[in-house]
Amino acid sequence: AGASARLTPLSSMSSSILIPVQGSDEVVEVRVDELPEDVNDVIDILQAEMAPLDLWLRFAVEYYKQGRTDHFKMLLKPLLELAEAKADQSNRYENMLFEQFHTDPNAKPQFVAILNALASCHLATASRERDKSKRKAGFEQAKKYFNSAQKIDLLNSGSMVGEAVLLLAQGDLDRASSKLESAADYCRGNVPVLLAKACAKFQGGAVEEARRLYREVFALNPSPPPAVRLGLAYTSARLGQHATARKAFERVLELNPDCVEALAGLGVLECNEGRVEAGMACLGQAHALEPSHPIVLNRLADHFFLRGEYDQAKSLAQRAFRQSTSPSVRAEAAYHIGRVFHAQIDFSSALQWYSQASKEAPTFLPPHYGLGQMHLVNNDRKRALECFEKILNADADNVDALKLAGMLYAQMDRKALATERLSRATELAPNDVMAWLELAKVHESTPALAVALSAYEKAAAILKRAGRRVPVALWNNLGALRQRLGKLASAE
Repeated sequence: AGASARLTPLSSMSSSILIPVQGSDEVVEVRVDELPEDVNDVIDILQAEMAPLDLWLRFAVEYYKQGRTDHFKMLLKPLLELAEAKADQSNRYENMLFEQFHTDPNAKPQFVAILNALASCHLATASRERDKSKRKAGFEQAKKYFNSAQKIDLLNSGSMVGEAVLLLAQGDLDRASSKLESAADYCRGNVPVLLAKACAKFQGGAVEEARRLYREVFALNPSPPPAVRLGLAYTSARLGQHATARKAFERVLELNPDCVEALAGLGVLECNEGRVEAGMACLGQAHALEPSHPIVLNRLADHFFLRGEYDQAKSLAQRAFRQSTSPSVRAEAAYHIGRVFHAQIDFSSALQWYSQASKEAPTFLPPHYGLGQMHLVNNDRKRALECFEKILNADADNVDALKLAGMLYAQMDRKALATERLSRATELAPNDVMAWLELAKVHESTPALAVALSAYEKAAAILKRAGRRVPVALWNNLGALRQRLGKLASAE
């Protein structure tokens, strides 16, 4: 292996991998920061010294950690070829690999670990892949290796968790959750199982449960990898615990300054808390590190939309939509595209993209509001009302949906529901002029004229306090109602 390998007394060095020399107490030392460019140099040593399989995996992992994925795969290829070859004593051994390592009782579990590592490598690569055909091929390779591992050890926790994560990456939440529950039964307190379950719970909307699982991992390992802190950050942010989320994002970036997900999460927190310049700096850094990251593209699209730079916002959202296979990310991207068209008064295109967003992720509420508005433009009150009621089923105190649903019920002469929705809107937003005006209109044609008058008076008072002009029509309504109620002195 050239200068990177040498004989040395048997010892333990964290920056080196030691290969025992057969028939002696010496080892070949290979420093991990001097791994040969030609992976065959390492293979030759491992084969010559009949190195155990766990050493093959250690070298492969070191290459992988250095970003040399092809070296990782090439190093393990000879072992795969042996595993595919028929054993000379086929009545005793499944393949040539297990025949060659038959004296090592750990050979089978170590080879299972190698298969899981290969599967995980293909899974990680495919998850980042934006080309759909390459992504699919990567997932198929991962599944092949997980299946091979399970043929050797059906209950191996690494294989079960890995296959569940593969299903999550493919969007099959139900099957992933089922596999993880099975894994948890066999491997209680297993950190990879807990992490995968936390991820599945988060994707399924059980954010509080996901956060509990991440905390359980912390209890088992107080110094976990950055990815665990990232999970805690996102669950905390989703639960509105922004101070905890910020600390977690910042700690992730201390450990890994180039973590795109942490930069994006922190950037969103900064923007939401009014520190737009700092937030955009984080998002800009994330975009520079990974220009095609869909989550970052969506965040930037939102920023440029709010600034009124609609073409830039649309371009970024379209890229996010094309690059992602995640239904939730695609739904957000479609929503951004829809509201750009909405703002540009291209209602036909807005309707198309709001509809697409609602199909991608039916539980994502913002597109339903835009979709309802587009149905109103098309004078389709029934479908518009369905959109607003869908929002209210998930978020009963959504003021905008309450107002528009109330208005539609009033137009349909369903006064009881109109009153219920609009009254709730005024309770939640007592300074919302439109809510008071619509509530007044509902009661204007009923015996409850005093309620209508009170609502009009509140709308006028809000406008006056804000220094805004009270419209002549509102004064007319106030005067007419006061006259009908016999308040002639104030009617004028």
